[in-house]
Amino acid sequence: ETPSNMHGASTFVKGTGMLHIMVRGHDIDSFIEIKAMPVVQISMGVSTSVADFYLIKDSFISNLAGLLGIAPSRVTIVDVVAGNARRHGDASRALMNSGSIVDFEIEPDATIAVGASDASALESDGTIALTISRTVNIMSSCSVQYQVTNSSSTTAVPGLHFALASGTVTFASAEETKTVIVPLTNVTGYAASDVTFVLSLSSVVNATLSTPTTLVSVRNVHPPAPSVPTQSGATSSAVWLTWSEGSWANPPSGAATITGWEVQCKTGSSWDASTTHAASETNVTRSGLGTYTQVTCRVRAIANSHSVGDWSAEGTMRSESVCGDSSVEGAEGCDDGALVDNDGCSSTCTVEAGYSCLASGGGGSCTGGCGQGSKGVNEGCDDSNLVNGDGCSSACSVETGYTCAGADGALSACTTVCGDGLKMGAEACDDGNTAGSDGCASDCSAIESGWTCAEDVQGKSVCSNCGNGILEGSEVCDSSSAACVSCTSVAAGYECSGTVCTGGPTAPGAPEASGATTTSLVWTWSAADGRGLSVSSHVLEYRNTTTSVWTVVNIGATASHTLSSLKDSTGFIARVKACTSAGCGGYSPESIVFQTSVPPQSETLSNIGAVVSEQAQSGGLGINVTTPVVVEEVAEEPVAPAADSNDGALNQSQVEALLENVGEDGIDEDALSKVLEAEATGVSIVMHMSLSSSTYEVQNTGSTLTITVSLSRESGAALATADLASVSTVTWTLTDGTAVRGVDYLALSTGTLTFQAGELTQTLQIPVIDTGIYTGAPRTFGIALSSPSGGAPYTLQVNPSSASATVTIADSKGAITAQFAQAEVSGTSSIAVPVSRTDAWKELAARVVFETYDGTAKAGTDYVSQAQGTAVFAAGQATAEATVSTVLLGGSGVAFGVRIVRVEVEAVAGSGVYGAAAAIGAQSTCAVNIVGSCGNGMRSGSEGCDDSNSLPLDGCSAECTVESGYECTGGSATTADTCTLPSTPPAGKEVVKASTRLSGVSAATFNSDLTVRMAFVRGVADSLSVTTDAIAIESVTRRGLMQEDLDGPGRHLLQDSVTVLFRVIVNAGSGAGMAEKVNEAVASGSMAEKLQSQGLDVQVELTSSPSVTDSTGVERTLDEIQAEQGGGVSNDIIVAASVGGVILICIGGVCFFVAIRRVKKGPSEGATKASKVVPDEAADVPKGDGPGDVAPAGQEATPANEGAGGRAGAVP
Repeated sequence: ETPSNMHGASTFVKGTGMLHIMVRGHDIDSFIEIKAMPVVQISMGVSTSVADFYLIKDSFISNLAGLLGIAPSRVTIVDVVAGNARRHGDASRALMNSGSIVDFEIEPDATIAVGASDASALESDGTIALTISRTVNIMSSCSVQYQVTNSSSTTAVPGLHFALASGTVTFASAEETKTVIVPLTNVTGYAASDVTFVLSLSSVVNATLSTPTTLVSVRNVHPPAPSVPTQSGATSSAVWLTWSEGSWANPPSGAATITGWEVQCKTGSSWDASTTHAASETNVTRSGLGTYTQVTCRVRAIANSHSVGDWSAEGTMRSESVCGDSSVEGAEGCDDGALVDNDGCSSTCTVEAGYSCLASGGGGSCTGGCGQGSKGVNEGCDDSNLVNGDGCSSACSVETGYTCAGADGALSACTTVCGDGLKMGAEACDDGNTAGSDGCASDCSAIESGWTCAEDVQGKSVCSNCGNGILEGSEVCDSSSAACVSCTSVAAGYECSGTVCTGGPTAPGAPEASGATTTSLVWTWSAADGRGLSVSSHVLEYRNTTTSVWTVVNIGATASHTLSSLKDSTGFIARVKACTSAGCGGYSPESIVFQTSVPPQSETLSNIGAVVSEQAQSGGLGINVTTPVVVEEVAEEPVAPAADSNDGALNQSQVEALLENVGEDGIDEDALSKVLEAEATGVSIVMHMSLSSSTYEVQNTGSTLTITVSLSRESGAALATADLASVSTVTWTLTDGTAVRGVDYLALSTGTLTFQAGELTQTLQIPVIDTGIYTGAPRTFGIALSSPSGGAPYTLQVNPSSASATVTIADSKGAITAQFAQAEVSGTSSIAVPVSRTDAWKELAARVVFETYDGTAKAGTDYVSQAQGTAVFAAGQATAEATVSTVLLGGSGVAFGVRIVRVEVEAVAGSGVYGAAAAIGAQSTCAVNIVGSCGNGMRSGSEGCDDSNSLPLDGCSAECTVESGYECTGGSATTADTCTLPSTPPAGKEVVKASTRLSGVSAATFNSDLTVRMAFVRGVADSLSVTTDAIAIESVTRRGLMQEDLDGPGRHLLQDSVTVLFRVIVNAGSGAGMAEKVNEAVASGSMAEKLQSQGLDVQVELTSSPSVTDSTGVERTLDEIQAEQGGGVSNDIIVAASVGGVILICIGGVCFFVAIRRVKKGPSEGATKASKVVPDEAADVPKGDGPGDVAPAGQEATPANEGAGGRAGAVP
């Protein structure tokens, strides 16, 4: 209450610059705010006495207000004093001896504006408070209409993002601000861009409108959807899914940290309960699945504002199928429950050639006969071949895109299905229908004239006809306009939508105004896209808010323009379009309202003074003006000093501190001096209480943690102990984290630290408990300061940057860490993966729990899956290795992985109970490479065979490839191959067999010494002029030769020999010639020479005539072939006898005993001389106990009795 009716109650002393105000009934705890307002001060002489003027005062004020168009309340009579007044104009008028000088003031208009031209909020805020302010004249009442809405240039949707609002704001006397509360909606889901709406002001009463609009931006707080989850691994009962964080294009401040993930999966139609995972966990397991079970998963992010984002797209995964479980799943073509080959379903669950298998699987689900041209009950078709891609597959199932006709027991006829949307076989196209005139003929046999067809990723033909005015296939346009180029591209500067092409750029962004003056606005906008051409010009249109008529301005290529000669204090709206050589594009959205500046208040008031002066002289006030009107120069409104200004006056906080020291005896002079010192030196009077650190660490060894709290000035000089004249206190609070009060540390949950006068620090002691056990990760608890008190004459606060801290209790011996010792290992069957452990807890055992996962090697096929394998470290193994074993089933050159799931430690030494978690080191995975071993009896990888040895010349080579002429069967991942020489030559081939006796080498040496066998093959090949691939050893038998002892009747073993049956593979029709060549090579000694050149010092004889087997399996000897070629059977005598036996021969009544050897004579003398033939006998030869002994090769046999028949010789 100011007693303004008391003369002199408020005075301004110019000499001292002091304003004296008398206030009555004022609370000392409240402050008086003094505001200055510029006014027009006018003085004029009037031709009336002071007393008479007061009689017409109201009329004077009313006329003056009406003249200026303002409220009468804005005119204040300041003073009326007597003075000399003289009537002007008419000389006949008498001089008036009485008059008055009237001093009055005219208040300015109030200025109303939005509090800010821009405002922003988070949608999670719920509301936004928008301010409307009134300045300059805050004493009179005034009003303004407002509207919260959207516009063509804003993006927020009323009712979805914000609530529409409108109304009138009225300022009462002395009110300076009003607030409009706009409700916001927290819209579910991520949005990359802010949405906007506007607060617009209009229709002011008793005021001038300044800035009329606030553009409000509302930011979305929901994180973006992550990428679609994909499968990173699988077992028969689980899948691993992984995803990546989405790109948060416009994150809100303080709410943009991803703190976790929510994952949902389903195997049916309903989603399972969600699981949550830490932000770092972007690879998780969905377990508990059956074999080859499809699971669909989705993921969404959780932000630290507790908002959730959009769900990702759904990702589909499957657990792995298990070959051998009698169920056909996944990529399996069959599954008969057995992991063996040659039963129709291979050991890898693929249908073997010549078989068909039921889709249901199970034992006996595969039957033979596929490809025989007779459809079996288990077959979908049988087209008499085992070829894929003809409608009936090699497994006798109907292929996609085909239909096969034919009853059981009959030949299947397969044809493509026209109209199924799959171009197959001989179809020229297939567009998914059988209609014509659409590019693809009705029978799919041809592409119609004028059309082109191409297949999409599903195999469906998509046809188009450029120029028909219909957008089809891969066409980007189909228009007669030159802008549409061959229906495949659009000319620069144009846009085509179907059949319509238009020229011109895209629309620019909505214009925005800046640099406003009372007569101009600078408009700018985001550039348009010229669609391949440069923007050459713009068309700018604008209007003020009181009209709907647009004013058009043509401007250049620059995306800005200054509009001049505008009316002050007026709102304007603009829009713009861009042009290129191809034409002009569409208009931008309309801008929000931008206003030219309000003229300075001094200018406005000076204009008022000019009007008063002009109108007063013309008698417009209803009273004679006797002297010129004097208008004082309008002073600018004073600017209030800044809050931290040191201009000699105390600011609010300083005065408050001073008043705290007002006692019964008045002001504490010492406290006053501190306040004045602070003012003089610029030192803040705020005193901070701070923790000495934001983090503390202590070990669980029974020690005590000391935490220091200190007092200091907020800024400026250091605080001295003499400055603290009073007691200060602060409350501390301990909060459990992973550490538990009473278990890990001893302390009350809260307490108070007291600083006596002059004390700058205090300490808090917290005992830490020695648990004596390993607990894994460090434990934490928190400490916080609050509720400071005392500290006069200073303002006591808790330092916001040092108000809390985290205390970490670590294990005294550090952490236990385990990891794989290397990144990859290799092996064949049982593979060891080393694991190392590093720590100082030698008394504790630990174990690593690991699991395997597929790579190129597949569980169940190439290795044994392990979901919970363990590697145990015994106590004392501080840095040791453990071995993780896997068992190889098959495969070579493939790899799988092993990863550590967790590391567990004994909580108590020797307990054998694992529970405390330890750390997993950086090397948490290890690649395991499977390396096949040729000769281990397990066919794997690229091996064509594996017969349990690495020897060549037995059908399976040293490199595990099938050797020429051999067949190897029965081999698998667990079974060795058996290699044999087939009785029937391959198609188009013949086999020549020859049995040779090699003297000078034993059978044991020949069989065991690889170099001997290789020398034999190379020597034979050289002597016959063929490659070694054409030679195959069929059998090896032992033969012992005896000779008379020239010194006596005894006999001794002269030497060993070996009989080798070999075969030569030749082209059909060449067998007889090769058999003769064998005869010649042996007889001429060239074969022996070639063998000797290979280091094999032997003599060679044929034990029988070579034979030839044709491709039908018929075997004939060379003699038989030559006899047929000679026209009949030989008339030569053929004599045969048992080895080592005697025979009685009677010819013409003459009988005699002979010891014989078998001779097979050819049809010609040359043939007989070319081959000495000796019989193939048993390994154990009789030692002279028969009537005669077998002679060595090349010698004649001597009978026991040479009488009667004379000496027996070689039978001719």
